[in-house]
Amino acid sequence: MPGKSVKIIRPDILKIPGKLSATGLALPERLSVEGWQAIGRQLIACGSGIMWWIGDWWAFGEKKAYGERKAFAEELEKAGGFSFQTCATAGSVSRAIETCRRIQVLPWSFHHEVASLAPAAQDRALAWAAERWPNITVREMRGHVRTLKRIGEFDPAELPEGRWRVFYADPPWDYGNERPLYAGDQDDHYPPMPTDDICTMPVTERAMDDAVLFLWCTSPIFSPDAIQVVESWGFEYKTTFIWDKIKHNMGHYNSMRHEILIVATRGSCTPDERKLFDSVVSIERTEHSRKPELFYEIIETLYPFGKRLELFARGQRNGWDSWGNEIKDAA
Repeated sequence: MPGKSVKIIRPDILKIPGKLSATGLALPERLSVEGWQAIGRQLIACGSGIMWWIGDWWAFGEKKAYGERKAFAEELEKAGGFSFQTCATAGSVSRAIETCRRIQVLPWSFHHEVASLAPAAQDRALAWAAERWPNITVREMRGHVRTLKRIGEFDPAELPEGRWRVFYADPPWDYGNERPLYAGDQDDHYPPMPTDDICTMPVTERAMDDAVLFLWCTSPIFSPDAIQVVESWGFEYKTTFIWDKIKHNMGHYNSMRHEILIVATRGSCTPDERKLFDSVVSIERTEHSRKPELFYEIIETLYPFGKRLELFARGQRNGWDSWGNEIKDAA
Protein backbone atom coordinates (compact mmCIF):
# COMPACT_ATOMS: atom_id res chain seq x y z
CA MET A 1 0.00 0.00 0.00
CA PRO A 2 1.56 3.37 -1.04
CA GLY A 3 3.00 5.32 1.84
CA LYS A 4 2.80 2.40 4.26
CA SER A 5 6.55 2.45 4.94
CA VAL A 6 6.61 6.21 5.64
CA LYS A 7 7.23 6.78 9.33
CA ILE A 8 6.66 9.95 11.32
CA ILE A 9 9.93 11.29 12.74
CA ARG A 10 9.67 12.51 16.32
CA PRO A 11 9.60 16.32 16.14
CA ASP A 12 11.53 16.67 19.42
CA ILE A 13 14.64 15.26 17.70
CA LEU A 14 15.08 18.56 15.86
CA LYS A 15 13.02 20.66 18.28
CA ILE A 16 10.60 21.41 15.46
CA PRO A 17 6.89 21.90 16.26
CA GLY A 18 4.50 20.01 14.02
CA LYS A 19 4.93 16.76 12.12
CA LEU A 20 8.11 15.91 10.21
CA SER A 21 8.08 12.88 7.92
CA ALA A 22 10.02 11.49 4.99
CA THR A 23 7.57 13.22 2.63
CA GLY A 24 6.95 16.57 4.22
CA LEU A 25 6.80 18.99 7.14
CA ALA A 26 3.47 20.15 8.59
CA LEU A 27 3.81 23.29 10.71
CA PRO A 28 1.28 24.77 13.16
CA GLU A 29 -0.75 27.70 11.80
CA ARG A 30 0.09 29.90 14.79
CA LEU A 31 3.85 29.62 14.26
CA SER A 32 5.59 32.98 14.84
CA VAL A 33 8.07 34.48 12.42
CA GLU A 34 10.82 33.92 14.98
CA GLY A 35 9.85 30.26 15.27
CA TRP A 36 9.71 29.91 11.48
CA GLN A 37 13.22 31.39 11.20
CA ALA A 38 14.54 29.07 13.91
CA ILE A 39 13.20 26.04 12.04
CA GLY A 40 14.87 27.24 8.86
CA ARG A 41 18.22 27.42 10.62
CA GLN A 42 17.82 23.88 11.95
CA LEU A 43 16.87 22.49 8.55
CA ILE A 44 19.88 24.15 6.89
CA ALA A 45 22.10 22.71 9.61
CA CYS A 46 20.63 19.27 8.95
CA GLY A 47 21.34 19.57 5.25
CA SER A 48 24.98 20.43 5.95
CA GLY A 49 25.38 17.68 8.51
CA ILE A 50 23.70 14.69 6.83
CA MET A 51 26.83 13.47 5.02
CA TRP A 52 28.83 13.73 8.24
CA TRP A 53 26.18 11.77 10.12
CA ILE A 54 26.13 9.03 7.49
CA GLY A 55 29.93 8.98 7.41
CA ASP A 56 30.30 8.77 11.18
CA TRP A 57 27.62 6.06 11.31
CA TRP A 58 29.37 4.05 8.60
CA ALA A 59 32.82 4.53 10.16
CA PHE A 60 31.44 3.34 13.48
CA GLY A 61 30.20 0.14 11.83
CA GLU A 62 33.63 -0.39 10.26
CA LYS A 63 35.35 0.19 13.60
CA LYS A 64 33.08 -2.37 15.25
CA ALA A 65 33.61 -4.75 12.31
CA TYR A 66 29.89 -5.17 11.85
CA GLY A 67 29.38 -7.65 9.05
CA GLU A 68 27.03 -7.39 6.08
CA ARG A 69 27.43 -3.61 5.88
CA LYS A 70 27.25 -3.62 2.09
CA ALA A 71 24.11 -5.75 2.07
CA PHE A 72 22.49 -3.53 4.66
CA ALA A 73 23.39 -0.39 2.68
CA GLU A 74 21.89 -1.94 -0.45
CA GLU A 75 18.75 -2.71 1.52
CA LEU A 76 18.55 0.94 2.59
CA GLU A 77 19.10 2.08 -0.99
CA LYS A 78 16.13 -0.01 -2.17
CA ALA A 79 14.05 1.73 0.50
CA GLY A 80 14.99 5.11 -0.96
CA GLY A 81 18.18 5.73 1.00
CA PHE A 82 21.75 6.45 -0.03
CA SER A 83 23.76 3.97 -2.08
CA PHE A 84 26.47 1.73 -0.68
CA GLN A 85 29.09 3.80 -2.49
CA THR A 86 27.77 7.00 -0.94
CA CYS A 87 27.91 5.46 2.53
CA ALA A 88 31.42 4.11 1.97
CA THR A 89 32.65 7.46 0.63
CA ALA A 90 31.12 9.36 3.52
CA GLY A 91 32.72 6.90 5.92
CA SER A 92 36.16 7.37 4.38
CA VAL A 93 35.91 11.15 4.76
CA SER A 94 34.80 10.82 8.39
CA ARG A 95 37.72 8.48 9.13
CA ALA A 96 40.19 10.83 7.45
CA ILE A 97 39.05 14.01 9.19
CA GLU A 98 38.32 13.85 12.90
CA THR A 99 35.39 15.82 14.27
CA CYS A 100 37.65 18.38 15.97
CA ARG A 101 39.31 19.27 12.63
CA ARG A 102 36.14 19.81 10.59
CA ILE A 103 35.38 23.40 9.61
CA GLN A 104 31.73 24.15 10.30
CA VAL A 105 31.48 27.00 7.81
CA LEU A 106 32.64 24.77 4.93
CA PRO A 107 30.35 22.23 3.23
CA TRP A 108 31.08 18.52 3.47
CA SER A 109 32.07 18.53 -0.21
CA PHE A 110 35.11 20.70 0.59
CA HIS A 111 36.23 18.20 3.23
CA HIS A 112 35.72 15.42 0.70
CA GLU A 113 38.22 17.13 -1.61
CA VAL A 114 40.99 17.18 1.02
CA ALA A 115 40.37 13.76 2.59
CA SER A 116 43.18 12.10 0.61
CA LEU A 117 45.82 14.53 1.95
CA ALA A 118 47.92 14.07 5.06
CA PRO A 119 46.27 15.59 8.18
CA ALA A 120 48.55 18.65 8.29
CA ALA A 121 47.91 19.35 4.61
CA GLN A 122 44.18 18.87 5.17
CA ASP A 123 44.24 21.51 7.89
CA ARG A 124 46.13 23.98 5.71
CA ALA A 125 43.81 23.43 2.76
CA LEU A 126 40.66 23.79 4.85
CA ALA A 127 42.00 26.96 6.49
CA TRP A 128 42.84 28.30 3.02
CA ALA A 129 39.26 27.64 1.87
CA ALA A 130 37.68 29.03 5.06
CA GLU A 131 39.48 32.34 4.54
CA ARG A 132 37.87 32.61 1.09
CA TRP A 133 34.41 31.35 1.99
CA PRO A 134 31.84 31.99 0.56
CA ASN A 135 33.70 33.33 -2.49
CA ILE A 136 35.19 29.98 -3.46
CA THR A 137 33.88 26.96 -5.37
CA VAL A 138 34.45 23.23 -4.99
CA ARG A 139 36.24 23.32 -8.34
CA GLU A 140 38.73 25.89 -7.03
CA MET A 141 39.23 23.77 -3.92
CA ARG A 142 39.89 20.73 -6.11
CA GLY A 143 42.52 22.64 -8.07
CA HIS A 144 44.21 23.76 -4.85
CA VAL A 145 44.34 20.18 -3.62
CA ARG A 146 45.90 19.05 -6.92
CA THR A 147 48.62 21.63 -6.38
CA LEU A 148 49.27 20.45 -2.84
CA LYS A 149 49.61 16.88 -4.08
CA ARG A 150 51.98 17.95 -6.84
CA ILE A 151 54.36 19.81 -4.54
CA GLY A 152 54.48 16.90 -2.08
CA GLU A 153 56.51 17.64 1.02
CA PHE A 154 57.35 21.23 0.11
CA ASP A 155 57.83 23.02 3.43
CA PRO A 156 58.56 26.77 3.51
CA ALA A 157 59.83 26.45 7.08
CA GLU A 158 62.81 24.41 5.86
CA LEU A 159 65.54 26.36 4.10
CA PRO A 160 68.93 24.92 3.11
CA GLU A 161 71.74 25.21 5.65
CA GLY A 162 74.27 27.99 5.17
CA ARG A 163 74.45 31.77 5.04
CA TRP A 164 74.05 33.97 1.98
CA ARG A 165 74.83 37.56 1.05
CA VAL A 166 72.32 38.03 -1.78
CA PHE A 167 68.66 36.96 -1.63
CA TYR A 168 66.14 37.01 -4.49
CA ALA A 169 62.52 36.04 -3.68
CA ASP A 170 59.21 35.86 -5.51
CA PRO A 171 56.75 34.69 -2.81
CA PRO A 172 53.30 33.28 -3.62
CA TRP A 173 51.40 36.11 -1.97
CA ASP A 174 47.95 35.29 -0.65
CA TYR A 175 45.42 37.87 -1.87
CA GLY A 176 42.46 36.19 -0.14
CA ASN A 177 39.11 37.53 -1.31
CA GLU A 178 40.79 40.70 -2.61
CA ARG A 179 42.79 38.81 -5.22
CA PRO A 180 43.23 41.08 -8.28
CA LEU A 181 42.30 39.79 -11.71
CA TYR A 182 45.87 40.19 -12.98
CA ALA A 183 47.29 37.87 -10.31
CA GLY A 184 46.67 34.91 -12.63
CA ASP A 185 46.59 31.24 -11.68
CA GLN A 186 49.29 31.50 -9.07
CA ASP A 187 48.21 28.21 -7.49
CA ASP A 188 49.57 26.38 -10.55
CA HIS A 189 53.08 27.15 -9.28
CA TYR A 190 53.01 27.54 -5.50
CA PRO A 191 50.01 27.44 -3.15
CA PRO A 192 49.36 30.94 -1.77
CA MET A 193 51.03 31.60 1.57
CA PRO A 194 49.64 33.95 4.21
CA THR A 195 51.94 36.87 4.89
CA ASP A 196 52.52 35.68 8.46
CA ASP A 197 53.82 32.33 7.16
CA ILE A 198 56.22 34.06 4.77
CA CYS A 199 57.41 36.26 7.63
CA THR A 200 58.27 33.24 9.79
CA MET A 201 60.56 31.68 7.18
CA PRO A 202 64.05 31.52 8.77
CA VAL A 203 65.67 33.95 6.34
CA THR A 204 67.21 36.03 9.12
CA GLU A 205 69.20 33.02 10.30
CA ARG A 206 70.43 32.35 6.75
CA ALA A 207 71.49 35.94 5.98
CA MET A 208 74.99 37.26 6.52
CA ASP A 209 75.40 40.32 8.73
CA ASP A 210 75.81 42.41 5.59
CA ALA A 211 73.27 41.23 3.01
CA VAL A 212 70.83 42.43 0.37
CA LEU A 213 67.29 41.29 -0.49
CA PHE A 214 65.45 41.66 -3.80
CA LEU A 215 61.76 40.92 -3.16
CA TRP A 216 58.98 40.79 -5.77
CA CYS A 217 55.48 42.04 -5.00
CA THR A 218 52.48 43.69 -6.64
CA SER A 219 50.93 47.04 -5.77
CA PRO A 220 48.18 45.64 -3.47
CA ILE A 221 50.81 43.67 -1.55
CA PHE A 222 53.51 46.35 -1.31
CA SER A 223 52.17 47.82 1.92
CA PRO A 224 51.86 46.54 4.50
CA ASP A 225 52.50 42.89 3.50
CA ALA A 226 55.76 43.12 1.54
CA ILE A 227 57.27 45.69 3.89
CA GLN A 228 56.28 43.47 6.81
CA VAL A 229 58.18 40.57 5.23
CA VAL A 230 61.22 42.76 4.59
CA GLU A 231 61.35 43.78 8.24
CA SER A 232 60.57 40.28 9.58
CA TRP A 233 63.49 38.89 7.58
CA GLY A 234 65.79 41.44 9.19
CA PHE A 235 66.18 43.87 6.27
CA GLU A 236 65.53 47.58 5.79
CA TYR A 237 63.70 48.96 2.77
CA LYS A 238 65.86 51.06 0.42
CA THR A 239 64.30 51.46 -3.04
CA THR A 240 62.46 49.66 -5.86
CA PHE A 241 62.73 48.59 -9.47
CA ILE A 242 59.56 48.58 -11.59
CA TRP A 243 58.92 45.91 -14.20
CA ASP A 244 56.71 47.38 -16.91
CA LYS A 245 55.10 44.29 -18.44
CA ILE A 246 53.72 46.29 -21.41
CA LYS A 247 50.61 44.10 -21.66
CA HIS A 248 47.74 45.42 -19.59
CA ASN A 249 45.83 43.40 -16.97
CA MET A 250 42.55 44.44 -15.44
CA GLY A 251 42.73 45.50 -11.80
CA HIS A 252 40.12 46.84 -9.38
CA TYR A 253 41.16 50.50 -9.69
CA ASN A 254 43.23 50.73 -12.87
CA SER A 255 44.72 48.68 -15.67
CA MET A 256 47.83 47.16 -14.11
CA ARG A 257 50.94 46.55 -16.17
CA HIS A 258 53.75 46.52 -13.62
CA GLU A 259 55.24 44.63 -10.70
CA ILE A 260 57.57 45.90 -7.99
CA LEU A 261 61.02 44.58 -7.04
CA ILE A 262 61.91 45.85 -3.58
CA VAL A 263 65.57 46.37 -2.70
CA ALA A 264 66.39 46.08 1.01
CA THR A 265 69.60 45.63 2.97
CA ARG A 266 70.87 44.64 6.39
CA GLY A 267 74.11 45.91 7.82
CA SER A 268 76.27 47.58 5.20
CA CYS A 269 75.56 46.16 1.76
CA THR A 270 75.63 48.85 -0.92
CA PRO A 271 76.36 47.57 -4.46
CA ASP A 272 79.86 46.35 -5.24
CA GLU A 273 79.64 48.05 -8.63
CA ARG A 274 78.57 51.67 -8.98
CA LYS A 275 76.69 51.18 -12.24
CA LEU A 276 73.20 52.68 -12.13
CA PHE A 277 70.38 50.87 -13.90
CA ASP A 278 67.13 52.50 -14.94
CA SER A 279 64.55 51.98 -12.20
CA VAL A 280 61.87 51.12 -14.79
CA VAL A 281 62.44 48.05 -16.98
CA SER A 282 60.03 47.52 -19.88
CA ILE A 283 59.86 43.89 -21.03
CA GLU A 284 56.73 42.17 -22.30
CA ARG A 285 55.50 39.48 -19.94
CA THR A 286 55.42 35.83 -21.03
CA GLU A 287 54.28 32.89 -18.89
CA HIS A 288 52.73 33.58 -15.53
CA SER A 289 55.10 34.67 -12.74
CA ARG A 290 58.20 34.16 -14.88
CA LYS A 291 60.33 37.21 -14.25
CA PRO A 292 62.68 38.52 -16.99
CA GLU A 293 66.25 37.22 -17.06
CA LEU A 294 67.45 40.82 -17.08
CA PHE A 295 66.74 41.15 -13.36
CA TYR A 296 69.16 38.31 -12.62
CA GLU A 297 71.76 40.16 -14.69
CA ILE A 298 71.15 43.42 -12.84
CA ILE A 299 71.63 41.72 -9.48
CA GLU A 300 74.72 39.83 -10.63
CA THR A 301 76.24 43.05 -11.99
CA LEU A 302 75.59 45.03 -8.82
CA TYR A 303 76.62 42.20 -6.48
CA PRO A 304 79.24 39.99 -8.19
CA PHE A 305 80.68 38.83 -4.85
CA GLY A 306 79.19 36.55 -2.21
CA LYS A 307 76.81 33.61 -2.18
CA ARG A 308 73.38 34.08 -3.74
CA LEU A 309 70.12 32.28 -2.85
CA GLU A 310 66.87 32.38 -4.81
CA LEU A 311 63.71 31.61 -2.82
CA PHE A 312 60.59 30.14 -4.47
CA ALA A 313 62.72 29.41 -7.50
CA ARG A 314 61.25 28.13 -10.75
CA GLY A 315 64.55 26.82 -12.06
CA GLN A 316 68.28 26.66 -11.45
CA ARG A 317 70.78 29.30 -12.52
CA ASN A 318 74.58 29.18 -12.60
CA GLY A 319 76.12 31.04 -9.71
CA TRP A 320 73.00 30.73 -7.57
CA ASP A 321 71.70 28.37 -4.93
CA SER A 322 68.00 27.69 -5.50
CA TRP A 323 65.20 26.66 -3.19
CA GLY A 324 61.64 25.85 -4.26
CA ASN A 325 59.24 23.15 -5.44
CA GLU A 326 59.72 23.68 -9.17
CA ILE A 327 63.47 23.11 -9.32
CA LYS A 328 63.08 19.39 -9.97
CA ASP A 329 60.78 20.13 -12.91
CA ALA A 330 63.32 22.49 -14.45
CA ALA A 331 66.33 20.23 -13.92
